[in-house]
Amino acid sequence: MSRLTARLASGVALVGLLAFVALTAAILVQRGPFRFVGIDFVSYYSAARMVAEGRPRSMYDPLAMQALEDELLAPWGWEPDSAVYPFFLNPPAMALLVLPLTALPLATALLVWELIGIGASLATAVLLGRRAWGTVSASRTLVLLAFYPALFGLFYGQIAAVMVLCLALSYLALKDGQDLKAGLIASSLLLLKPQYAPPLILALAMHRRWRAIGGIAVGGLALAALSLAVIGPAGVSDYLRFMRSVGSYGPDAVADTTPYTMVSWRGLLNALAPGLSAPTGFVITALLSLVAVAAALFAFRGQWAPNSYRFDRGMLLLFIAALFAAFHSNVHGLSILLVPGVFLVASREGGLAQRWAPIGFALPSLVFLAFGTDLVTQGVVLAVGLIATFALLLWEALRDPEHLNPGSEPFAEERVTAAPGGSPPPR
Repeated sequence: MSRLTARLASGVALVGLLAFVALTAAILVQRGPFRFVGIDFVSYYSAARMVAEGRPRSMYDPLAMQALEDELLAPWGWEPDSAVYPFFLNPPAMALLVLPLTALPLATALLVWELIGIGASLATAVLLGRRAWGTVSASRTLVLLAFYPALFGLFYGQIAAVMVLCLALSYLALKDGQDLKAGLIASSLLLLKPQYAPPLILALAMHRRWRAIGGIAVGGLALAALSLAVIGPAGVSDYLRFMRSVGSYGPDAVADTTPYTMVSWRGLLNALAPGLSAPTGFVITALLSLVAVAAALFAFRGQWAPNSYRFDRGMLLLFIAALFAAFHSNVHGLSILLVPGVFLVASREGGLAQRWAPIGFALPSLVFLAFGTDLVTQGVVLAVGLIATFALLLWEALRDPEHLNPGSEPFAEERVTAAPGGSPPPR
C-alpha cells in the first residue's frame, strides 16, 4: 500500500465526515430531531417504556407501538399519515438496556444515547488503533471515527456503535488467546444484532474453539432466560412470529424494514429485480447466502493463527458473508467490517487484501459524497463494492499455500514457542 493511497483514502473519509456533520446539522435546524435524526432510537425507547409500564408483550404489536410513538412524537410535529413507524426489531432483553433512559424525556434520552454511541465509537477506534499500530494517534483515531457506516448508525440513533465496541473487545480477546472471554463478549451479538452471529459461530466450531463456543452458549442462554423473564413464553412466541414477518422476502413485508435499501442479497434483489415473486426471491437469497458463507468458511480453513494477516483476511470475509446473508442489514451494519479491516490496513505483509483495505475503507464515504441521501442507490453501490471486495479476498485466500498444499493441517493450532517454564495461550 502506497502512502499516497492511504492519505487519499483518509482524506476522502474526513471530507465525508465534514459533509455528514453539515448534513446532520442542517436537518436538525430545518426539521428538528426524529425527522430521520435519531428515529431508530424511538423504537428502543418505546419498547423500554412498554416494559416500564408493565406491558412488555406490546413491543411486538405494531398497532400498540404506533400508538405510543404517536404520543411520544406528537410534540415534534410527527405526521403519521406520511411517516414510517420505527418498529422494535431486537430481542426482548435489549429493551432493558434502554430502560434507565425512560426516566428522561425522549429528546434528552436521545442526547444521552448519542453521547454513549460517540463514546463507544471513540473507544473502539482507540482500542483497535493501539493494538494494530502499537500506539494511539489522534489523526488516525479521527479517520477511524469518520467511517461512514458508523456515522450512519449514529445519525439514526442505532445500537451499532455499542455492537462494534463489543465485537472489537471479543476480537482482541481472540488474538490474546482468551477464547472463553471472547465468546462471552461475542454473545452480545445475540442481544444486539443476532443476524450477524451465525457465520462467526460456524467458523469457531470449524476451528474447534470450544471455549469460545461455550462462552457464546452461556451468554446466549443467559440472554434467552432474561428475554423469557421480560415477556414470558407467549411474548417470545410474539417475537418469533414478528421476526418471521420482518425477515420474509418482498418489499412490503414490514414497512419499517425497507429491504430495497439494505446491503445484502435480499436488498440487492429487491432493488434490482423488484418483480421477483416472494418464493423465488427467498430461494435465490437463501442459495446466494449459503454459497457466500460456505466460501468464506472454506477460505478460513487452515491453521488457527489469530495474530496473522490470514486470520484478519478470513474474518473480513466472514463478516462480509454475514452482512449479505442477514435478513436485516442496513448501511450501519457495515461498521462491523472496521474490526478486521483495521488490522489489514496496519499489516506489513503487503498482500492484496492489505493493499485494497484503504480503498475499501474510503468507499462508503465516497458513495455518500456521490449519492447523498439516496439510500437505495447507496445500498446497491455498496453491495456491488462488497461483492467485488469479497471476490478479491476470496481469490487471494484460495491462492494461499495452505489451500494449495494438500498436506497442510486444516485445523492446526498456531505454533507458539513458549518461554522456559511458560505455556502457549489457552484455547
